[in-house]
Amino acid sequence: MKIIDLVRAQQSIETIMTRKMPGKLAYAFSKNFRLINLELEYYNEARIKLLSDNWPFDGKTQSYSIPEEDKEKWKQIHDELLNSESSYKPYTLDANLVNDIELTPGELFDLWFLFEEFPSVNG
Repeated sequence: MKIIDLVRAQQSIETIMTRKMPGKLAYAFSKNFRLINLELEYYNEARIKLLSDNWPFDGKTQSYSIPEEDKEKWKQIHDELLNSESSYKPYTLDANLVNDIELTPGELFDLWFLFEEFPSVNG
């Protein structure tokens, strides 16, 4: 599981958790949300370390000052970090359970790894 998958999933799960759903489904989403947030804490620590090792922190803007000529360097460093493997193991759920809530195609795309398997198109 790559870190980029977790970054995408975090927001989708947070949005989904505001919807009414059966308890079993709420538990699965809550558990995954907690595990993803924990894993992303390590990502954020690494991201901040990479930034602080390369550029100064601007207290006024509360951000790192990356000169224009270093923007591509940061993009490459950050992309490498995002494409790193994480140790996260999803708490999988039966895709049939999500029939009880409305999910967008984007949410399904972001959360593909949470499902044991998708039901067949014919039911």
